[in-house]
Amino acid sequence: MATNLGKEPAAAVAGDAPKPGVIEGVYIGGPQLRAYTREYLTLSATKWVGSIAALFWMYFYGSGWIEWTGFLLFHTLNMIGMSVGYHRLFTHRSFKTVKPVEYMLGMLCHLASQGPIVKWAADHRRHHANSDRPGDTHSPFFDSYGKPMTGWRAFYNSHFGWILDDTYSDVNHFAKGLVDDPVVQFCDRTRFVWFWLSLTVMPALWAVMLGGGWTEIIGTMLIAGFLRSLFGLHVILALNSVCHKHGYQNFAGPQNAQNNWILAIVTMGEGWHNNHHRHANVAYLRYRWYEIDLTGSFILLLEKLGLAWDVQRAPKYRSDENGQLVPMARKQD
Repeated sequence: MATNLGKEPAAAVAGDAPKPGVIEGVYIGGPQLRAYTREYLTLSATKWVGSIAALFWMYFYGSGWIEWTGFLLFHTLNMIGMSVGYHRLFTHRSFKTVKPVEYMLGMLCHLASQGPIVKWAADHRRHHANSDRPGDTHSPFFDSYGKPMTGWRAFYNSHFGWILDDTYSDVNHFAKGLVDDPVVQFCDRTRFVWFWLSLTVMPALWAVMLGGGWTEIIGTMLIAGFLRSLFGLHVILALNSVCHKHGYQNFAGPQNAQNNWILAIVTMGEGWHNNHHRHANVAYLRYRWYEIDLTGSFILLLEKLGLAWDVQRAPKYRSDENGQLVPMARKQD
């Protein structure tokens, strides 16, 4: 597993050192890449095996409200960890918060089990630096070497294939400010603890708390643990494969990010991807009345409680005659 975060390990053998990729901060091959790939494959295989077991369990034993309320609860925590934690706090620094909340969000990141925070942030910052151009981390238009792609190959690359290719984002280049952050270091070092707690112990306790027997306890671990984790992973990956091709745009421009309302619902606001690419560092992605951003609302709630400050907000917009959003004129002093 990748434990030497932020420091490229020495080459194990001659010629094993990573090579520069097509853009600065991207490398090809090397032991760090292999460590990250092993981790992602292990996490993915664990989720798939447990999810297949969940399907068999439901076929033979059924499921009920205990299992599915657990699924909803832990999916919600998943999305808070991914959206508020991984994305808006650690990657984009959309707000500041007290240390206990930072630790809580860092641990919730790993309930979502999508790799170290520093690696997630480095990949996402690289994506924004090269969005829909050669060098993009997970483009549906170009591979990691800048070769154009179309069709199913493009979908596969942007959804999951990018995780398995032979390039990786250097955390020292793209994750500055996080590599030596003590909160991030602690949460990343202990990430497998939170991952396994979210798959087994926490769902089991939920079933026990609601009076379930052994059938409900096992079913909740499989459905609200493993199946929920796999579902959460793939709705987030769909932001790359779907939201850069399918949806609508409030803001036309050279990047192709789209707002997709289905993904906005299941990700609790991350599907407003065109809005996000317009102002990447803002904490709240609602630009039209119907664009509900629940995780952004969570940040605003923290602010009202005095637990968050320096919350980044977008300028005010209005619709023009073509339905595009344009900045509202500022009032003259």
